[in-house]
Amino acid sequence: MNKKMEIVTHVSNFIPEWGFLTDEKDRFLPIAHPAAELAAQKLLNYEEGQYLPGYVKVRYDHKELLTEEEWTDELLETWADFLNIVMDDGREEKYHIELLDNPDKLYLVKKENGYFFEINKLAMNEDQEVIQSSVVPASKLLEGIFSGYQEFIKFCTEKKLPFSEESLLYSGIEALKDLENKKV
Repeated sequence: MNKKMEIVTHVSNFIPEWGFLTDEKDRFLPIAHPAAELAAQKLLNYEEGQYLPGYVKVRYDHKELLTEEEWTDELLETWADFLNIVMDDGREEKYHIELLDNPDKLYLVKKENGYFFEINKLAMNEDQEVIQSSVVPASKLLEGIFSGYQEFIKFCTEKKLPFSEESLLYSGIEALKDLENKKV
């Protein structure tokens, strides 16, 4: 049975001072949603082109491994960490994935021929909770990350989102080109 890997970027559709950014009443929108471009433009204008909040949803074999609870205030930084795993060909035992301004810590941990996500939940009055996902075969995960990153960069560039020159977008585009050239 062929197990499906799905990685989809969602942008925030909400700013506390403004409320919802589009007519949609969902806190996050997948980048394929028609209103995602408008939400991203408003977020980037609000953040002066520096930060694009959202989350990266990861599903494998119909199970959600990462959800909106693993939100970040900077998708480019989170995606840069994911891309480093692909560029490194998954050689390390453990990778930290930055979730800017999220108190939880996210790691990708090697186990046999695959990886699992480890989420260290920060609880104010309790012991720290550690959640581990099921194991995803390394080849499926790396290919899923690569495809998800391509889709995210395509969204950012084709929609001409107003990122500042100081943002991580331009280094991310170059890293993607390098990786695409290696795969050819």
